[in-house]
Amino acid sequence: METVSIGKRILSLVLTLAILLSVINVSAIEALASEISDVLSDVEITLPKEEEELVCEETDDFTYEILNGTYCRITGYTGDLTAIKIPSELGGYIVQKIASNTFKGNTTLKKVVFPATMEETGSGVFYGCTALVSVELDSMLTNIGDEMFRGCTALKEITIPAAMTTIGTRAFEGCTSLSEVNMGEGLKTIGHWAFVACTSLETVVLPDSVETIGRSAFENCTKLSSINYPKSWINCPTSNTGSSYYDHGERGFVFRGCTNLKKIEIPEGVTDIPAYAFRGCNYLEEVILPESLTTINAYAFH
Repeated sequence: METVSIGKRILSLVLTLAILLSVINVSAIEALASEISDVLSDVEITLPKEEEELVCEETDDFTYEILNGTYCRITGYTGDLTAIKIPSELGGYIVQKIASNTFKGNTTLKKVVFPATMEETGSGVFYGCTALVSVELDSMLTNIGDEMFRGCTALKEITIPAAMTTIGTRAFEGCTSLSEVNMGEGLKTIGHWAFVACTSLETVVLPDSVETIGRSAFENCTKLSSINYPKSWINCPTSNTGSSYYDHGERGFVFRGCTNLKKIEIPEGVTDIPAYAFRGCNYLEEVILPESLTTINAYAFH
């Protein structure tokens, strides 16, 4: 049954009821009320669901290895909670690092809070955690490892702390629900394919501290329509460390496939545009260049 036709039917019945009330025809009113009840019984009303409040519990359901007499590295998770707070100590050792693949493939985990002591992560820590919605990183963390959140399709937002200098290769690849990324001033390197196919990203603010953006870092972010140019951006490296400077198959494509990105403004103070920076951006309609610009390097707009 279509909503519009139901609405018209109800309106018609209510108007009829109003007319009948004016003449006080009780039997007719009762019959009409019965008909309205029958119509309403066919109407399915769906109320919007409230977002689930995830309360994190601190747990020691972890395996770990001792790094020295003071620190340890988490190597695995043995629990089944959906929202957890990683402890700052395990067995009397300060939690400083988390190893590669610690939560990889966990499809029930929804929220994780890092301890203030965590400084370093391995690769693929949350790879394929398809239920993961929220992660709170600590202010001491210096890197996001390669593939750390790859395939976390429910992850909605992330805040990169100011101490972080590196976002690894494919760190957020395929995070299709990711719509907000807050990057701290201090970030220097965004790895190859870091945000590839993050199809919900519309706006990204890059801190001026960013110096290096890897190949295809934002490729196929199809909703991306606004991104600023970081003043310190000087390098768009090859994704194959054995390749030469002019290896055309391995460089650039940073914004390829970002079909809604129509305009780029290079800020005053920038003197060089890195080689291959906007390679493959054939949908760009406007590029604003500063007076300070002296060099547009090879294939920058190829």
